[in-house]
Amino acid sequence: MPVAMHRRRVSNFTYVSPCVKYMIFLLNFLFWLFGGLLVAAGTFAFYEKWNTMGSIKLNTFSDVILNISLVLIIAGQIIFIVSFAGCIGALRENTTLLKFFSFKYLIDYFSKKYNDKNINALNLQNINKSYIEKNKNESVFQQLDIYDEILNLQHLRNYYTTNSRPLEFKQIKFYNDCIAINRDQILNLMYSTINQSNNSAWRLYRQTRISASSKAHQIKTRRARNEDLALRFIKDKKMIGKGLKYVNYGIEMEDFALKKYSLINNVQVIKCGLVIHQKQPWICASPDGIVIQNGKVEKLLEIKCPYNCKDSLLFDEKKQINIPYLHYDKENSIISLKKNHCYYTQCQIQLYCTGLELCDLFICTKRDCITVTIIRDELFLEKLIKKIELFYFNYFLPKLTCVNT
Repeated sequence: MPVAMHRRRVSNFTYVSPCVKYMIFLLNFLFWLFGGLLVAAGTFAFYEKWNTMGSIKLNTFSDVILNISLVLIIAGQIIFIVSFAGCIGALRENTTLLKFFSFKYLIDYFSKKYNDKNINALNLQNINKSYIEKNKNESVFQQLDIYDEILNLQHLRNYYTTNSRPLEFKQIKFYNDCIAINRDQILNLMYSTINQSNNSAWRLYRQTRISASSKAHQIKTRRARNEDLALRFIKDKKMIGKGLKYVNYGIEMEDFALKKYSLINNVQVIKCGLVIHQKQPWICASPDGIVIQNGKVEKLLEIKCPYNCKDSLLFDEKKQINIPYLHYDKENSIISLKKNHCYYTQCQIQLYCTGLELCDLFICTKRDCITVTIIRDELFLEKLIKKIELFYFNYFLPKLTCVNT
């Protein structure tokens, strides 16, 4: 009677070829490293953007998807986890991990097949989108070139100083950490803060600086109690009542006024965000636009839409101006901006921060408009900038340092 022979199984016996096993492991290991690299690159990009902008808007799903650093982190984590499962599954011959790995790529395969069926239907849309995107990219590059030219002009211009500097160690540290800024950061802010008051970074960077729109003129007209003024700047109370209504009306009318100015003067206007002075980073300005004519930077544009005249003419039939801050010279038929008004100070500081020579003050309502050209006034600027610098380093910076440390 034949005797059944029993083959003794070796403890490390496997049905999987070692060549296939380690090839799967190697491929997954490479993907695992690639996933880790994506996570590291995304984390670094997110950290750099956070340091530059001060804050990152993530209110909606589209904000997350359009943030390339977060996309890199999420994609890297998925690749990292799936490839790690493939590595361990191949080494340990773990069917559960290998099934998870296979199931993931099976989903990817069918997703690709489904997408391939819709490619022809989407081709026409993609052509239109790529055309729009191409024009958009060209517009972005043009904006950055204009901003770069503005910073070049700013750098070449003379600047006025009393050589005031932070005195105490805490002030020096705060100034170096929070005020000092390089050219690339300024260029980035000019583009990223185009929405101005609706942008958190715009508000953040203005808090620690002297801005053209309000603070500069208050310093100019101040004769005493500078410490009280510095404290008022730091508290920065929110606008309420009529003031808020007037500001909101101006913001609503801005795009209408900008288009109207462009059509009347046959020029291109590029919006601009916060401009910080490279040599004196404690002063900044936010012009409404940069006027481009024949491809060259010509002047600045500052838009004002007075709420009190929204339903009336700015210049009536009796040749009287209904705007209190404008002066009309009847003999020469010239309209000018009064030099003691805060808008004159604002325009001069904007010219100082951009290095330009001219600024058009465009006063606009739905029924009427007036353009007043402001010329850079060097004597006015020299006196004002020196006064602002003394105020900043003697009163404002010490208060800022105390509050923030």
